[in-house]
Amino acid sequence: MLLTALLLTVPAYAGDATLPEPAKIDEDYIREHYPEVYQQILKEGREAALKESGKQEAVQGKPAGAEVSKEAAAPKKEVLGDWWNRSSLEYEPMPSNILYHTELQFGYERDNGNVDAYSDKGGGKLILRLDRFTNSLSYAIEKSKQQDITSGGATIRDNELGEESLQYDITKKLYFMGGLIREVNRDDLLAWRYALYGGFGYPILALKNHRVELFMAYADLDEKYDPLISNILGFSGRKYTAAYFNQTYKWTVTDNILFSEKFRVIHSLEAFTR
Repeated sequence: MLLTALLLTVPAYAGDATLPEPAKIDEDYIREHYPEVYQQILKEGREAALKESGKQEAVQGKPAGAEVSKEAAAPKKEVLGDWWNRSSLEYEPMPSNILYHTELQFGYERDNGNVDAYSDKGGGKLILRLDRFTNSLSYAIEKSKQQDITSGGATIRDNELGEESLQYDITKKLYFMGGLIREVNRDDLLAWRYALYGGFGYPILALKNHRVELFMAYADLDEKYDPLISNILGFSGRKYTAAYFNQTYKWTVTDNILFSEKFRVIHSLEAFTR
């Protein structure tokens, strides 16, 4: 606090050749004998201090008398959660930037003893979203062989499943999706199968940790079979239309553990091949 010192002069006595030095009055004296003057000095001192502080903050780019906290100035990061499992219309406002999500999985098993067996499983998924559109690209592969040591017989599995789909959210729950599936299944003597589909999906259960979703579509399929089928049945493949039904269940056990189940049915709508 800045206080202005008051100087009181003592009048000279008659006959004095020189004037005495002015007497200095301290702060306590002024507060006791001149309370109004003391309050005026305090007021002027506060105004001068605030004015000087405002000049310094203006030079630093801050408004006078304002304190801007770092937390308030920093932009808040929006938490979307598992957006790839939810409709884009559940978010208000809808994110305007491109969102992406990736998944990778790999498993390896080896058995020795009465049988000599191995099993390799792997896959990946890439999901992109912009506004109401969500594009998903996935691929999964499984290769295994189990050979009996005594008999010498072997069971071989060589399966692949690739899919690309494009989804458009109509409402918060209803959506339309179309896509292409390529499948190889040696267990079913299927050399390859291409399925082009389009249909509607709807979640019948959408809780925080549990989600059950149904999808029904119309599909156009093209299949080619193992040569063994051609030798036995006399044809190597077929093209047909079908009803495509897909049911998925996801259970988020913890933040790092997810249980997923999928059930799929492809039912031909034609009595004969074409």
